[in-house]
Amino acid sequence: MEVDSVQPTHEQVVPIIPTKLWGEGSAQSLSSVTAGKAEAVSTLVPISIPPADRAHIEAKLDEQDIEIDILSMEIDQHKQTIGEYIKLLEERDSTIRTQSFVITSLHDSVYRLTEEVTQLSGTIRTQNFIITSLHHSIHRLTDEVTHLSGMIEQTRDQQVNVATRDWNMQDETAKKRKLSAS
Repeated sequence: MEVDSVQPTHEQVVPIIPTKLWGEGSAQSLSSVTAGKAEAVSTLVPISIPPADRAHIEAKLDEQDIEIDILSMEIDQHKQTIGEYIKLLEERDSTIRTQSFVITSLHDSVYRLTEEVTQLSGTIRTQNFIITSLHHSIHRLTDEVTHLSGMIEQTRDQQVNVATRDWNMQDETAKKRKLSAS
C-alpha cells in the first residue's frame, strides 16, 4: 500500500506508519527523533488517497470481509463438528464406563464363582472319599455277610444233621422199645 509522505524539516525525521484507513483519509501515528531524544508524537495526520486507489482498497477490504465471513462460517461448522465429536466421545466414555463397571462386576462374580467352585471341588473330593470309604465298608460287610451266611448254612447243616441223628436215634430207640415191648 502506498502512503503519501510528509516532508520533514531539517530538524526532525518523521516516518509515517499507517494504522487505520478512514473514509476520505487515514490516520497516521508519527514518531520523531529530535536532537538525539526520542519522543512519541500522537498527532493524527490526514492523508489523501486517490479515488481509484480508495475504490481498489475498499474492494480488497470487502473481499477480505467476505473471506473473513466465509472463514467464520467454516470455523462455526468446525466448532459444531467438534462439538458433535465431543458429544460422541462423551457418549463413548459413558458407554466405556458402563462397560467397565459391568466388566468389573463380572470379574467379581467370576472371582466369587471361582471360590465357590474351589469350595465345591473340596466338598466333592470329601464326598468322593466318603463314598469310596462306604464302598470299601460295603465290600467288607458283604464279605462278612457272605462269611456269616456260610457259617449259618454250615451251622444249619450241622443242626439238621444233629436233628436227623437225634430223630433217627429216637426212632431206633422207639423201635427197640416196641420190639422189646412186643
